[in-house]
Formats: sequence, C-alpha cells, structure tokens
Amino acid sequence: MTILHMTDLVRHVERGGRMISTSNPEPALRAYNVVARYGSADAARNAVLALESMDADDGAVGVTVVELPTWTVGFDELSDADRDRGPIEELTPRMLKGAAIGLVVGAVLVGGIVALIDSSMWIGAAVGGAIFGLVVGAMWGAFIRMGGSDAYRQTFVETSSPTVTIVSLHSDDRAKADEARRRLALEADTAPLVVEQTDDTLSITATR
Repeated sequence: MTILHMTDLVRHVERGGRMISTSNPEPALRAYNVVARYGSADAARNAVLALESMDADDGAVGVTVVELPTWTVGFDELSDADRDRGPIEELTPRMLKGAAIGLVVGAVLVGGIVALIDSSMWIGAAVGGAIFGLVVGAMWGAFIRMGGSDAYRQTFVETSSPTVTIVSLHSDDRAKADEARRRLALEADTAPLVVEQTDDTLSITATR
C-alpha cells in the first residue's frame, strides 16, 4: 500500500496554488482525514489550537500554507484588517492585557498581605507586587494561547503574496474525525472535507 501524505491531498484540493510550507512531521493520511481551508491566519491558529486540545500527537495535526496564483485576489486591495499578523503583532495585545491584569493583582495581593502584617510597609510592597505581577502577567498573556506543535508555528509563515492555510486532522477514529470536522467548520472559509482512505483509494466528500 502506498503511503500518502498531507501534501498529496493538498495538491488535489488546492490546485493552482504553490505550497510554500508544511508542518513537520508531515502527517500521513489515515482512515479519516478532515481538511479545512482558511484565508485568515488567525482563524487557522484557532483551528490548530482546537485540534491540539483533542490530540497531542504532532503527526495527527497538519498545516500547509499555499501561495495563491496572483490572479485569484488583488493583494494590494486587501485592508489592514485582512492582512495576516506576524508573531509580534499577535503577541503584543495579549502581553499588554496580561501585564495590566498582573499589575493590579500583584499590587492588591502583595500589598494587602503585607498591610495585614505591617501597615507601614504596604505601599512599598504594593509597588513591588505590581512590578512582579506585571512581568508574570505579560508572560502569561503571551503564552496562554500559543500552540506547542510545529503545525501552529507554520501559521506564522510570512510572505508578500496572498495565501490560504490548510489545516487537517488525521485519525483512524471516526468519532474523533467527526469532532474535528465540527471544530474546523467554526471559522473555515468553506465546509471542511472528509477524506476517507481505503488501500490506495481516496474518497472525498464535503460536509454539510
């Protein structure tokens, strides 16, 4: 039996595009393969996180970034909101939010505890707690929604051309494939595809 991989499937479902990146290890096709297409890198990241919460196996979750032919979209006409954010733009708002929360919690918690012990030292303790909370909060905000797989990292591929991101889950468990299909459909551009592999034959159906 020939072993087929995710890129073999992407060549079939995203014809005309050029694959510029794929996750490592590249998933091999299994009995049930759920594939979804995302024009937004943010939506693709959310999809990968949703799949990672189901299956920690890097070989089960795949991401392939496909560069679209120039005639499919006028990239210069995309608004700033439509352009994919890089890692810094992705992390900065979360870091600021986490830092703000940490600052307040640190000041109140540490200052309050010290005030109960020695009321003359609570101001300095509150300042120290605020600084500590700011640092910890910023770190928490940055990493709380970061995936640990190479599939997640591939969603940050930078290119000057318009791209789509193909996110997939590969499993021999039909129930897990059905759940992946449900999660991937939440932000996908089109209905996810379910690809069943039997020997060397692929059966592709669009979900409803």
